[in-house]
Amino acid sequence: MKEKQEVTILNHLLKGGAITNWQAITEYGITRLARYISTLIQKGYDIDSKWDKNEATGARFKTYWLMHPYTPL
Repeated sequence: MKEKQEVTILNHLLKGGAITNWQAITEYGITRLARYISTLIQKGYDIDSKWDKNEATGARFKTYWLMHPYTPL
């Protein structure tokens, strides 16, 4: 199941989409986004991120995106 979740995140990024922890939870049921992002970086994927802030709540969150296109796993 872990590999499937990793592939799901990778495919989302490959489609040109940025992703946040909340998106991973609500769209895919994935609760450990940072872990999968870290694994993908270790495998050589060039993933960048930035901190964002929800203006309504003040909560900070990270947004991740793929810097260069790759072939899906």
